[in-house]
Amino acid sequence: GGGRRAGLLSVNDLNYLLEPDLSVAVNVTHKNHYFQSNDYSSTQRAVCILNSGADYIDTRASYLQFKLNINHTDDTQRVYFGVDGSVLNIIRNVTISTRSGDEISRITDCNHLNAAINRYRYNREWVETTGQSIGLDGSQHKREDDVSYTIPLYLLSDFFGYGRLLPSMIMSGMRIELEFERPDVAFCLKNDDGTSAGDAPTFTVSNPYLGLKSVQLTDATQRALNELSAVNGLEIVYWDWERTQAQYPSGSTNVHI
Repeated sequence: GGGRRAGLLSVNDLNYLLEPDLSVAVNVTHKNHYFQSNDYSSTQRAVCILNSGADYIDTRASYLQFKLNINHTDDTQRVYFGVDGSVLNIIRNVTISTRSGDEISRITDCNHLNAAINRYRYNREWVETTGQSIGLDGSQHKREDDVSYTIPLYLLSDFFGYGRLLPSMIMSGMRIELEFERPDVAFCLKNDDGTSAGDAPTFTVSNPYLGLKSVQLTDATQRALNELSAVNGLEIVYWDWERTQAQYPSGSTNVHI
């Protein structure tokens, strides 16, 4: 039995030699992290504080999901995101900060940024697959539609496009704040005959949550990373965007950027 084997090992001063781990991860799963409220209207701020614990997060495979309800009373009207627009039209600003309050990334006019760069950054295959989940196909909404959208996190900020697992030290307690745009900026409103319609409708974002790909590392891997972090530090390199706005001088013929 087990007791006899343990006795033999003890008497002969023997030790088990365990086989090396076949993977650096013990468990990989998606976990949902919910925002502080179930419903948000235009110009409101949505806040989500992550409770990821000791998990490492693969943000390239993580996403923001919600339902979009557009309220307008005219059955003949259709709401569009525009030629290069998507459901990201409704997200104006994105602010990401650590548990201690240090700001990591602040993307101003996230909607305009994505409309300008997505078709340059990504190929046709991306547009025809991932692009469909964000409404990058010129899709329309009818009155009282309740449509689910899934936005990859790397479209909110390039910090989430790092391409490697982000450590628990920075992800646990992270605060993600989204500020929603005005409807007249987010949507194009047209009649059935193609003519422009009147004022833009209101919209509601309901049941938003972040689906994060969470990875639980083996003890040996976690220990090695902790030692590396304590001695050399862990470096995360990512793009950031800065938006500046200035008045165009009256009568000027040149613009300097």
